[in-house]
Amino acid sequence: IDDPHATIRARVFQSLGKLKVDLIGNYSMNEIALKGVEDPDPYVAINAAWLLMLTHPYEAEKSFTNLLSHPLKKVRHYAAAALSST
Repeated sequence: IDDPHATIRARVFQSLGKLKVDLIGNYSMNEIALKGVEDPDPYVAINAAWLLMLTHPYEAEKSFTNLLSHPLKKVRHYAAAALSST
């Protein structure tokens, strides 16, 4: 999650969502996902919001609302695709 490469950070959130576990060490998926939705890279934030949608849908709503109104069209499309896959 602290890797300098955005692709690696995004893949972490995808992997955690596929594992469907509640805790990693002492950290809950909710804590990890909430940290990720604040990532400056929209690709990472979208994947973190997807993880948050799997664990806490009501908290993910705000993240997806922001991402679906992002100025870049490709970010909006990717956010919509991630949301529809949940």
